[in-house]
This record gives sequence, C-alpha cells and structure tokens, in this order.
Amino acid sequence: METQLQSSQQTKSAEIAASIDYLLTEILLRLPIKSVIRFKLVSKHWFHLISDPSFCQLLNPNRNPAVGLFLQLSTANFGEDHQYNGYEFVPFHPNKSTEFIKDHLPSGVRILQSCNGLMLCCSLITANNGPEYFVYNPTTKKLSILPKPDQTNGISETIRGINLAFEPVKAFHYKIVSVRSLESDSSFKIIVYSSETHSWQEQSHPFTSAASFDKGVYWNGAIHWMDTVGNAESLYFNVATKALRNTPSLPLTYTTRCKRDNYFGESCDHLHFIDMRGPRVKLVVYELERDYSGWFMKYQVDLSAVVVANPTMALRRGNPMFWCGFVFEVSAVIRGEEDEDSFLVLQIPGKMVRFNIVHKTFEDLVDFDGRVVWSSLKFPNVGGFQYIQSICCV
Repeated sequence: METQLQSSQQTKSAEIAASIDYLLTEILLRLPIKSVIRFKLVSKHWFHLISDPSFCQLLNPNRNPAVGLFLQLSTANFGEDHQYNGYEFVPFHPNKSTEFIKDHLPSGVRILQSCNGLMLCCSLITANNGPEYFVYNPTTKKLSILPKPDQTNGISETIRGINLAFEPVKAFHYKIVSVRSLESDSSFKIIVYSSETHSWQEQSHPFTSAASFDKGVYWNGAIHWMDTVGNAESLYFNVATKALRNTPSLPLTYTTRCKRDNYFGESCDHLHFIDMRGPRVKLVVYELERDYSGWFMKYQVDLSAVVVANPTMALRRGNPMFWCGFVFEVSAVIRGEEDEDSFLVLQIPGKMVRFNIVHKTFEDLVDFDGRVVWSSLKFPNVGGFQYIQSICCV
C-alpha cells in the first residue's frame, strides 16, 4: 500500500513538473530572443530547457526573415591589425535598437557565409596548416571550431570552397560542405562535416569542373555554386542525396565590356539572381524554380528615382552610358511574407538604401561615417551577410 502511494505521488509530481515546463515554455516563446537568452541564467533547469534543440525549433517554427546585414571589408583592407572588426551592421529597421547586435562578431575573423541564423567564419591569422574555420551564432555569441580533415593517402589538398548547410525547421544539426582539389591533378572532391557525428566524410567521387566554388549559397537542401560571368559551369550538391548536378543556365541577356559582380543569394527559401552587368539602373530579379526546371522573372526594378535623389551614383554625369554608368551594388534581396514587403538593400556611395520592390519607395538605412567619395563604395565587391536571430546551438 505504501509503495503504491509513493508511486502515485511520484507520478503526480512528474505531471506537475511537466505542466510547469509547458507553461514556462509557452511564456518564453512569446518573449524577444534577447530576453530568452538572459533567462538561461535564472537556473540550471531554465538553462537546459532553453538550450534544448526542440525549444529552439518551437521558437523558430518557420524560416526567420533577416533583420539586418553584416558588410565586411575584404581581407586586403585589414592591414596588419588583425584585431580590427572590419564590418558594418546595417539594420533593416533603423528605428529599433541594435545595441544587442553591434558587437556580435569576434575580432580578427572573416565571414564566409550566413545560413539561417548561423555563420561560417575563418580566422584572418593563418597557421602553417592553414586557416581555422568555425561556425558561429552571432545571437548567442557561441562558436564551434571545425576539426581539420585527414589528408587522403598523404596527398596535399587545396580548399576551393567551403559552405554551411543548416535548416533548423528540418534538423537540429548542420553540415559543412568543402570542395577540395588534388594538387596531383585537376580533379575535385567533396567532403562533408556533420555536427551530429563530429567527423568528415568523402561524399563524391573525383570530378572535373570549370565552376567557381568560392561563393556557395544553401537553398532547397543543396549548396549552389553559380557561374555569374557566363563562361563556366553552375552546379549544386544535394547534401542529403549526395547528388551533384548542373543548375539551369542563368538568364544573362546583356552583353557589354562592363563587368560588375552580379547578385546571387537566398531569402526566406527563395533563390534569386540579378544580372548587374551594363550601364543601367533597370534590373530584373530572377528566381529559380524548386524543381530546377529553370529561372523565371520575379520582379522588374527601376532605380532611376534613387539616382535622382543620390547623384553621386552617376559615374560620369556628362555621359551616363560611359563604362558602367552608375555605381551601386545590390547587397541583398529580402523577401517578405507578402510581395509588397519585399525589398532590395542597395549600397551606394556613402550610404545603404532600402528599396521596396512593389511600391518603388526607398529610404536610407545607414549613412557611413566620413566624406562621401563620388562614385566610390565603402564596401566594394562584398556581398551582405544576412543576420537572422536564432538561439540554435553550434
């Protein structure tokens, strides 16, 4: 009888604890991420509850939209001061406080890719065995250093590209996809690191390709390497099936001697490409079909009004058709829940601008410190790295 009573009491206590955790979880899910992170310090129980991957998935049941961009200087501009944080944070909502974000990148690092709340970075100071790579969560300020893979049969390999694949709505773990070339020949191979197994594994047979692997984008379960010039291959590697396939040809329709970095990126599970070549401010935003049947025109954008309001964008006012004509870069295409909420983030001389694609309105996001140099960008040839709030563990 006493044993049955004790068992009943234990069951009742467990039910009470479970109900309390359920209520606590419901409350925490309604708080800003900043507050949730602070509440991890309340007790060990709160810490483990909030750190649980299932809680992270409940907190972010859908793909979160980006709330800002990190723009980073190229490594050539760092000089000898490797501790300098050569980046600028650009909030998409300037009226909201950004104190929680400003100092969320460690010193002396280079951002390689952002993916659904996590960032793949490398150290600027390289050792004899190469740079150190790590995955970083800028919201929680936690990082995980990637182990170096073993060399195959002692053959020296060169990293041609390294990318992060992370989709928290589907899995708690992330993977790192690294394309390596063998110095003995011109072939490549793909090796993948899993945060679940903490190990590297070869995922493909050696292959040859003319593609550029230095700027990959994760979308639709795959890493995509796009030829944005028009004279090489475009490939994608499905992380789950390990299939390596060709991407449909890009819609490059403008031929000119002017070369400018085209835009290629993902937002809220949409993959976009913008042909930036040529002396023009009328752009087309293309989107790739999920079944890879081809690209289609999603938006047509006319930036003429932005040029009128910001004449420093004109490279040669007397002859606007000379060379590239206008100086600007598309740092990001950000999709909203509705099309009317979608916008471009533009870098123009001296500032960053938010341009609503549907309403064709625009506003300044950030005015860079210092004198505005005519037809000059503070962060040339550097894409924006999206900042998405997340408490996912690394």
